[in-house]
This record gives sequence, C-alpha cells and structure tokens, in this order.
Amino acid sequence: MLSRRPARFRAYTAPAGNRQIWAWFDDRNDAFLLTETVTAGPADIEALLRDLGPPDRKLDQMVGRHADAQQWIYASRGLTLYVREHNWTIASVAGYAPSSANYYERYLGAHDQRRYSAGGA
Repeated sequence: MLSRRPARFRAYTAPAGNRQIWAWFDDRNDAFLLTETVTAGPADIEALLRDLGPPDRKLDQMVGRHADAQQWIYASRGLTLYVREHNWTIASVAGYAPSSANYYERYLGAHDQRRYSAGGA
C-alpha cells in the first residue's frame, strides 16, 4: 500500500549488499517513486540543506516512516529527505518526478507509517 492505495513495488539490493532501494511502479510498469534508507550520508548535512535552500514543505516529526525524522519536501525538485534534526543525519531519501508538495503528500506515501510485525520485522 502506498498512500492507502494498492501499489506494486520491488526492493533492489545494491551490489555491495548494504543498501536497499525500493521502486514503486504504475500500471504501465514505469517506476514513479524510488526510496532508499540511508546508512551513511554526506559528512556535513547542514551544508547540504543550506545549499538546497528552504523546502517546499516540512512535515512534523512522527509523520511518515521515520518517527525520529522530519520530511523536508522539495517536491518541485522531485526530492524528499527524512532529516533527523536532533543529530543532523538523513534517515531516508525519496525521488520522484517534480510535482507539488500536495501531490507528494496525497499520492507518494508522505503519511504512511512503518509497519511492524509480531516478529519485530
């Protein structure tokens, strides 16, 4: 499910085996959303965010898949960063066709929560 709608996706593992990228596909089998959980990022996240400028929108912490991160939505650039402001790291990255922040929130999973199973996965 993506934004409460059925959606096809596939998880890919990078050759080094330490990164997973999820690709979400439309009815024509075209990828419309790529997401990646970040295990390491640029050394100076604050500088990166300064260079990007202000986001189109920021969502509160606890909204989305990472409870400890805020979504910095650069929808006009097709980019969303889950930023952990308490330690200036990036938890996850989403890439998509440039759109509006409203479109990202409504259709691209901005409010989706991480799902947990009884086994802790």
